[in-house]
Amino acid sequence: MKRAKLDGTTDADSVHRFVRSRDQLLEEHPVLNKYTFETEAIRRFYAVVKFLIVAGFDSCSFGALPRSGKTFAIRMIIRYLATDFPRLPVYVFNVPRANNRYTKGFLDRWLRTVKHPERNGQIHLLRGRIVERLLTDALAMDSRKVVVLLDEAQNMGPHDLQFLKDIYNELLLNDVYLVTVSVGQQPELNETLDKLRLAGDSKKNGSYQDLIPRFFGNKRDFRHLEFPADVLAIFTTIDEQILAGSGGMTWTQFFAPKLWGRNWRLAGEVTTLGVVLKELGHLHPGSSRDGEDNMSFVAPGLLFGALRYFLVAMSDSDTSEAAEATEAAQAETTRWQIWKDGLRYSEFEAGSGKRQREGTSWYVS
Repeated sequence: MKRAKLDGTTDADSVHRFVRSRDQLLEEHPVLNKYTFETEAIRRFYAVVKFLIVAGFDSCSFGALPRSGKTFAIRMIIRYLATDFPRLPVYVFNVPRANNRYTKGFLDRWLRTVKHPERNGQIHLLRGRIVERLLTDALAMDSRKVVVLLDEAQNMGPHDLQFLKDIYNELLLNDVYLVTVSVGQQPELNETLDKLRLAGDSKKNGSYQDLIPRFFGNKRDFRHLEFPADVLAIFTTIDEQILAGSGGMTWTQFFAPKLWGRNWRLAGEVTTLGVVLKELGHLHPGSSRDGEDNMSFVAPGLLFGALRYFLVAMSDSDTSEAAEATEAAQAETTRWQIWKDGLRYSEFEAGSGKRQREGTSWYVS
């Protein structure tokens, strides 16, 4: 079967020549560059954020298990907001760990977040510049709201809440509303909120009790990928997307053009992947948003790490001389082993692939 070359022409040797001259495309391939797929969890995440903004609420918060892809989800939310609310100022603040004081270093991080060029001066001046930049951006975009997405919200301390309260109040005096979306890792996020509530029990810090619902309102959970439905949808997308500059090849076809020519598709790997996930203990039980029990979930970070490993390994196998002679049964066994190796490699990359807690449902309700 003939295959398209980079220049769009074809001949009998095009596949061989293509895979030998594909280095740049390999480097730029979306899957290998951690392309963010629109999952059901991300769609529900954005639906909550959009409703929050339109309905005029102050905040919402999301808890996510390790490797849920929350930071990548935030990146997608920013894109959606830019499309639906092009005149809405949006900022992302990564809450630092072990920072328990209202210091100049703390304010410097905020100044960088709002892209203020002047970061020298006394603390009250630095805080004033942050407010000034938020108001300037809101005025320039003719917006009465500014949105701040707080990543790693499990690191927040009393000083963060006090700072947000000060900013909220000063913006409000100028008829601008601060909307916060806090995203943190579980169970640390719940532990942080418990500590803040305890801190708020004292006379000195009694106001914290009021600040927690203000900045952690409408609490939701950001779920892992539902298996097999979400994974099948992602694999099908990879099978269908055309790789720019490849002469018409799909994202999957690029890695294994010979197998592709024999009607192999990534979507067909879901069953084999499910067997390996179950064997290694990476399918976790839970309930769907609608309360349906006996659902299975897999961590996005674990899955995508294994997927990158699998596609590169398949590419090496597909370009070998032995690929043409490989029997179907042997090829299936080989792919099963590649998935297994990929999942183990992905576990190692994360430090631990067993941090997910079984028996818990994770989803945006």
